[in-house]
Amino acid sequence: MADNNGSRWTPLLYGLAAGAAVGGVLGILLAPKAGKETRHDIAQTAAKLRDKVRRRMVEVGAESGSED
Repeated sequence: MADNNGSRWTPLLYGLAAGAAVGGVLGILLAPKAGKETRHDIAQTAAKLRDKVRRRMVEVGAESGSED
């Protein structure tokens, strides 16, 4: 029997993330906006995502630090 250290949800989460990425890229490419507007939207979305990831990393670090 194979050693399964991951969650059974891991493949699903990877699939959802890949699908969201592909959908996002296609949505951007097919959107009827000017290039300048699209670049602005991408920059805003990237900044929001970066901030969200940073906050989550801090939360996870705090959670893992409290288990000692």
